Amino acid sequence: MFPPTVPLHRPSYQKLSTKLDPIKLDDNNWVLWSRFANALLIEMDVELCIKQDCEGTYEDYKAQSVILQTCTEEYQVQISHLTSAYAMWTHLIGLFTGMTNGKLMSLNEEARLFKMKPGEKPSVYVMRARKIANCLRSLGRQHDDLATCMMILNGLTPEYNDLKQIQHEMCY
Repeated sequence: MFPPTVPLHRPSYQKLSTKLDPIKLDDNNWVLWSRFANALLIEMDVELCIKQDCEGTYEDYKAQSVILQTCTEEYQVQISHLTSAYAMWTHLIGLFTGMTNGKLMSLNEEARLFKMKPGEKPSVYVMRARKIANCLRSLGRQHDDLATCMMILNGLTPEYNDLKQIQHEMCY
């Protein structure tokens, strides 16, 4: 059962929605979505409903409405039977904590074993490294430019050993 739909037509929400495209929760954007949804909940003054159970209150229905309206249908189906915004938020955190930890482990391993492929163009190699770094950052992991640089240097093929030696001396 869906909670009563609460229109999101407060003047402050309208101002916010004209500046931002709504973000729908999917498998790849938990961190971004949770920040966006939390900002909407704060804007509507109902963020308390995801921190403690306010089941049955008007504020809780508003919070449930925000959560449901910003989820893709796949996640709406998974949480629509829950009776409070707190239960919905907690359920989503549980879903994504496991997924995020698995992705982080996989990406950390990929970064640790990152190597240049034989015959690979340096530009393609650097783009692969940036993709890994960006994915790690999107999952909330600290991964600065120096870490990306070291990942790139450590994975270079033997033909770049002279360059690697110069760079290592400059960094240390």
